[in-house]
Amino acid sequence: MKFNNIYLIADEHFDSSLLTKTLELLRSVPGPIRFSAVPESLLTGTDSNTLSAADRRQHLLQTIKRYREANKTPEQDSLILLSGLSDDFYWFNSKFVDGNDGIVYGSDWDRYFSVPTDSVYPVVYEITAWVLRSRLFGNISEAALHAHRSPRGCFMDLCTNDSDVTLKMRTGDICPECLEFIREKRLSTVVVSQIFQLWNVVSSKLSYRNTAGFQEELMPLEINFAKKELYLTGYDAVIELAPIQMSVYAFFLKHSKTGIALRELTADLLNRELLPLYLKLFKGSISDEARATVESLADPASNSLSEVISKIRRKFLDSVGSETLASHYTINKGLKENNHRIRLPEQLVRWVDSNGFGTPAPWEQSSKDGR
Repeated sequence: MKFNNIYLIADEHFDSSLLTKTLELLRSVPGPIRFSAVPESLLTGTDSNTLSAADRRQHLLQTIKRYREANKTPEQDSLILLSGLSDDFYWFNSKFVDGNDGIVYGSDWDRYFSVPTDSVYPVVYEITAWVLRSRLFGNISEAALHAHRSPRGCFMDLCTNDSDVTLKMRTGDICPECLEFIREKRLSTVVVSQIFQLWNVVSSKLSYRNTAGFQEELMPLEINFAKKELYLTGYDAVIELAPIQMSVYAFFLKHSKTGIALRELTADLLNRELLPLYLKLFKGSISDEARATVESLADPASNSLSEVISKIRRKFLDSVGSETLASHYTINKGLKENNHRIRLPEQLVRWVDSNGFGTPAPWEQSSKDGR
């Protein structure tokens, strides 16, 4: 019998709250396919964020293999690794692995939709679409032969354009050709029904996002660098940051157009670009102390930068109450690139002084104290 037990393995970069919501949604529709999550991270010992796309891919594949061997996972069961890191553009944003296993990517889904979108819905769609494809085809090459080059709003659409992904998920449907192929393969009716019901849930949540977006409209962000305060106009929210948090946030705003990979954040780069920002806010009298704080962000053995980014993200989330909305204002890594960036459109960012008047960005201002 084809696998009915599917285990989700989240790497250390996949958001834990997203994993919880994904599992809850998958389990909300009863059926023969049983979804479980592996609680512990298995990607310890190697910082996969520092690997190339090809090496990271092999790292993920080896992770699945290690888990299967260590836990003597039955051959008929399936493992799906949920990765929070980006990779080359894989067909359908997921990947076959030999046998019953696969990889699904889980970040930067907002790029496909015109308004903030909870990642749980596209992630669940990709997982269930992978389940159906893996039952129909033995490998990615076989599946590619049946892919639709022109979009039909079907789970087998190749999706060469971002808008094709939106169409496929909002439709949550299957074309007559693929439906007939499913019948020819004699797939279990209850299994297919379980998948289709989950697609209906995803489609219902994504189909009306244009109107739902009115409640989660992106608002301008005013930043008083000297006071270390962010003002979300329209939401009447003020976010206060610590000096190092404000310095990091300003640094990533400076690089918001293209983003920057964390592995490229060398001590030399941070001393050249981030340290001057931090010195404007640093209250201590010893500049070496400030330099040490900044250089610790580039230390691969330290978790300092991740902690700063996480604290900034939490402050935005606490202020706006919406994870999808907050994701536009916080520092995040894209699905198809390694770079971290702030996705808020540049025209929505305004630097202000204590009187509310516009002022140049802090990296464009000359230091007054000469440090």
